[in-house]
Parts: sequence; structure tokens; C-alpha cells
Amino acid sequence: MTTTAALSDEHRAWLKQHLDRNGPGWEIEGAMQGRKLFKAGDEVTRTILVLKGLIKLNVERDGKTVLHEIRPPGSWLGDAVGNGRCHHRHTAVAAMASEVVVFPRATFNKTLDDHPALNALYRSGLENHVGTLKDALDDQHFASSATRLARLFRDHFTGENANADELRYETTPTKVGQLIGYSRQTVNDTIRDKLDPAGAVKKMSTNVYHLYRQKLEEFLAGNRD
Repeated sequence: MTTTAALSDEHRAWLKQHLDRNGPGWEIEGAMQGRKLFKAGDEVTRTILVLKGLIKLNVERDGKTVLHEIRPPGSWLGDAVGNGRCHHRHTAVAAMASEVVVFPRATFNKTLDDHPALNALYRSGLENHVGTLKDALDDQHFASSATRLARLFRDHFTGENANADELRYETTPTKVGQLIGYSRQTVNDTIRDKLDPAGAVKKMSTNVYHLYRQKLEEFLAGNRD
């Protein structure tokens, strides 16, 4: 998972100062829930950094749309730029109201050269990409609902929340289920039977949860499901 936590304070300060508005070589775009940022087969013309929200990457298998992975804030999309591909392999859809930074492919390398902090964030994303792919494969083939749900909640500790130990998360079980392909009842049962006893997630009211970073990490590391 890519976050800004590994960057220096100087780099984080630059990103906070500059990536909240359009700049030379990039534009800020809002993406309402359901908006497609690109689809499989499209030519790669832009590299995208997720600032806020969550972006789903879907693939088509046997005529059905299948969730490949979810990218949290701090993640890069269109990383075909980095590995030489010319066309996207996945379809990117905003899973909730999101905000992204868009970099034209033609000038992306120059933009990285001109801005060391941005270059550091991009390198961090590439270094973590192998881990992201492993999580995605585990989710598709091995993970239970508890593991997928724990990963989803853990991924909220990114971007401006990268150094937080606890988070208040307002959502509904239905919306959470839509992100990972489970029913509302499965989400409720999983939190009640798995994540709450582990101290990782506490349901405070119908639509309010408290997330605990360390307990989520311990849950995932221990494969308690």
C-alpha cells in the first residue's frame, strides 16, 4: 500500500502545499462515485495520483466485471507509464466521492525531474506496487470477508491520516459491502464476530465506526480469519 508516511517532513510539506491546486504539469479533478477514470483497453495518456476517496480497479472475466483491487489515497493509477505499457489493463471507477491529481503522460517525466518531492512519492509507489499486487491476489484467491474488510479499513490510514492511530469513519454497511463485493449482512456479521472482538473496529452507532490502526495490522498479520 502506498502512503506518504515514508517521505521526509519536507516532502510531505511540499505535497500538502502544492497538490491542493492546479500546477505546472498537473490538474486536480473531482470524481463523483461511479465515475470512470479510464477503462481497460484505453490508451495510457495520463498518470493519476489518488488524493482523497477510494478508486476501484475492475477487470472483465468471462463477461463479468470483477473487482481487482481498491486504491486508497497516495496510490498511483496508470502506472503503465512506469513499465512501458501503452494501454490500461483495468477499468478505474471512483468507489466514492474522490479527488485525484492528473499528470499528462507526455510531460510526466519532466514534472518528476522538476519536483523532487513528487518524484519521491512516485518512487515510493513503485516500490510498494509488488506488495499491492500480492494483497490483490490474496484477496481474489484466499482472503475471507474479514481479511478484505480489515484491509479496506486499514487503507484509510493514508494521506492526511498516515500518522493517525485511530480514526472515526462514517459510512453505511451497504456502502462498505459495495466496495469489497459483500452484502450488508456479511459486513455487519464480520465486524461483530471478527473485527470487534479483535479490537480493530468498533461500531459506535448505525453509521459510525472507530478504526484502530495497530489492531488492524495485528489482525492482518495474524491471519485470524
